[in-house]
Order: sequence, then C-alpha cells, then structure tokens
Amino acid sequence: MELPKSQKKIARLLINEGLQRECRLHLQKVESLLQNAKDKNELPHDTYLKLYEEIYNFKRHITFRYYDISGSRYFMTITNLFCNGILTQKDINLFSEEIQQAILRIKQNFEE
Repeated sequence: MELPKSQKKIARLLINEGLQRECRLHLQKVESLLQNAKDKNELPHDTYLKLYEEIYNFKRHITFRYYDISGSRYFMTITNLFCNGILTQKDINLFSEEIQQAILRIKQNFEE
C-alpha cells in the first residue's frame, strides 16, 4: 500500500521513533549484559565477545529494518514495527482511519 504524502510525513516520524525505541532497548540489554558479566566475575575477553556479538546482531537487525527505506516501503515498515510491538496503538492512531484499519487487519492476520 502506497501512503499518501500527508501520511508519509507521519510514517517518517514513527519510523524514527521506532529506531529510537529499539536503540533504547538495545542499550538496556547491553547494560544488563555488562552488569551480569561483572556480577559473575566473567573474564573480560568473554564479556567482550558477548558484547561484540550483541552489537553485531543488532547492527544487522537495524540495517535490515531501517536502512534505505523509500516511500514505497513506509507502510510495510510501519506495519512491521506495530506487529512487533515497537509502535503502539497510540502511535498508529496518528494515521487516517483507512491506514489504521489496514494496519490492524494485517496485524490480525499476523497473529492468526
């Protein structure tokens, strides 16, 4: 589904918000990883390897989800973020009723 120009502006804002939320969650995970390593007296190199793997996997995820998104991919990106719990119903409510319903239909099919 191609979004109208007015809805693309909302989509760009929400895609950026999704990126910020995912980065925040990732940083919390990294902090937890480091704290657990410290609590367990893990060897520094083992901690480094875990940290490297976490950052590498997150970089791949973020690149796949957010890199080089054109207007034709906005709708599917938004729907994906919503279905994965990154965006909320409150976020989706910023779109027109037609777009909201389309996103909700896809999520319903996704959950079945």
